[in-house]
Amino acid sequence: MRQRKLGLVLVKTVSSITNYVVLAVLLLCLVFGFYALLDSSMVYEKTSTREYETYRPDADNALTFEDLKAINSDTIGWINVYGTNVDYPIVQGEDNDKYIDHTAKNTYSSAGAIFLDYRNKPDLSDFNSIIYGHHMAEHAMCGDLDQFQNSTFFDEHEYGSLYLDRREGQKEYGMTFFAFLETEGSNSELFSPGLEGTEARENYLNYIQDHAMYWRNVSVTPEDRIVLLYTCTENLTNGRHVLVAKVTNEVHADSFAKEEDSRFHVDPYSVWKQFTKVPIIFWSLGLLTVLLVIRYFYERHLRKKRSKIES
Repeated sequence: MRQRKLGLVLVKTVSSITNYVVLAVLLLCLVFGFYALLDSSMVYEKTSTREYETYRPDADNALTFEDLKAINSDTIGWINVYGTNVDYPIVQGEDNDKYIDHTAKNTYSSAGAIFLDYRNKPDLSDFNSIIYGHHMAEHAMCGDLDQFQNSTFFDEHEYGSLYLDRREGQKEYGMTFFAFLETEGSNSELFSPGLEGTEARENYLNYIQDHAMYWRNVSVTPEDRIVLLYTCTENLTNGRHVLVAKVTNEVHADSFAKEEDSRFHVDPYSVWKQFTKVPIIFWSLGLLTVLLVIRYFYERHLRKKRSKIES
């Protein structure tokens, strides 16, 4: 009889320890899931246009473009693709690696920054300048460039602007988008900045026209300056989307501009979208954790009730 009681006590003890261990593991998984959600949200918040809008050179803000340069001396300009969220400062490093995982404020972030190829001149005086940016969800960084896959979107979004940190002369320029391409990241014919020579430049423009998904009839010559906005795409293995613009002295007005409250605000739909990105396994573990907690307190309540009855 005594051995039987000891056996029951041992079984209950092992069962109780097992429940606690399982509960602890599930709680850790739940915490990890919400941490991943929070971390993702913070990354997108750091890459939001709201993070930089107070430094925009053409806006009447408390902070200025010069303040951003004081934070990071690699800041060389600003790019705005009208009608999209591509509205960010441009930086240029000593190589093309740094700003893959550093922001325009020179802080670490997997979102990186919009940056000019290190082989280009910082005033974009080369024939062809290449500007890179990560393709991200939530319309962050160059995430909106894939919208140009739609022919209607390409037709309706013709202009943008560039602000360049030049010591003398004109600082603001227009961009007229005339081509959109889908290619591979290893395409050395396209991703060769600062081409010299009339023939090489003509061949380059012909290559763009021959391989463009969409082309707009804009007069572009080897004496002009063009900019290529470059980002990743999932459509191809090692795929890239490239939006090509002619740099012009004429700056067109942004017909898509809207007056918005620049203060931080919570978009319920965006919050919901973030929650839906949490893998179903974490939601299942969370539910199981809640059930175990309920079970634990229910059994505790029953034990207390039995103790009162027995006493």
